[in-house]
Amino acid sequence: HYYLEEQDSVKSPSWKRRMHRFQPSVEVERVEELNEALILSELSYADSVEEVREGLNALYRDGSSSSSSFSLSNSSRPHWELLFCDTQSRPNQPSHFLAIQKNSSKYDDALHILMVVRGTKSMSDLITDAMMEATDYEIPVPGNDNNGSSIRGKAHSGMIQSGQYLVQRHKKLLSTLLKLSNKQKIEVTL
Repeated sequence: HYYLEEQDSVKSPSWKRRMHRFQPSVEVERVEELNEALILSELSYADSVEEVREGLNALYRDGSSSSSSFSLSNSSRPHWELLFCDTQSRPNQPSHFLAIQKNSSKYDDALHILMVVRGTKSMSDLITDAMMEATDYEIPVPGNDNNGSSIRGKAHSGMIQSGQYLVQRHKKLLSTLLKLSNKQKIEVTL
């Protein structure tokens, strides 16, 4: 009898309401950040540079002036301008785009860059995914230059090669942007 009562309480709508009432609330700003990340990740699947540029511009228009159903009107949110876009992927060279924050404060010491990397869409992406060999990696811990500490592990070899490609592809561009901006550091959001 107690088992049946317990099971009935679990399935009852009032029990579910009581359980949700005690869950911590989610801040609206956090939900908007997640929504923006979803929109940007969807934008990475665009077929042309123009589509990506239009999508970034449409992201922040007011809903009344935008034909897109996705728009964020909060002026405190970062506004991104397209720097680089590659819509064609090759094995271990993923399709991606870079954008720079247009509305950052002049008092901010960081240059804000957005890097959005597309997932699997084409045969080239499938080839990268199919490289299922685990490869060792080692990353130096930032700020610990003197003691040589690092993070070590194993990762998907196609993902490591893709990440190395992205670093080599944009290292010079990012260092040039940093010098031209007179900022102290670069913050890259993936």
